[in-house]
Amino acid sequence: MLRALQTALYGLMTADATLMAKITGVYDQPPQGETFPYVVIGEDDAADFDDDLTTGFDVEMTIHAWGRAHRGRQEVKAIQADIYRLLHRQPLAVTDADTVDTIIEFTETFRDADGLTYHGAQRVRLIVSST
Repeated sequence: MLRALQTALYGLMTADATLMAKITGVYDQPPQGETFPYVVIGEDDAADFDDDLTTGFDVEMTIHAWGRAHRGRQEVKAIQADIYRLLHRQPLAVTDADTVDTIIEFTETFRDADGLTYHGAQRVRLIVSST
């Protein structure tokens, strides 16, 4: 299930021209030396919930946005705004499942310890039932 969700998120983000005009790519693991800014589909956590009729999952995934300080914090915030627009309360096509709800639970930005890189993190909650 987690792989299918990651694939769906990747497809949704890479198909959006507005987001892709702001970033160099969407990655699971960016290539070494990748040019900023970019997005990483990061950590995930899933809890099963089943009943007599369906199999379900409560999934949390973190999406990271990375940019450089010379462009300022606003660069990362603009990327996060696009991700929010694409995901919050929007349907997500997932293989062999129906997404019941997609919610951006929190968004934060901060400067990394290197003093050059801005990092944004968004936690996405997906309530999914299997078909």
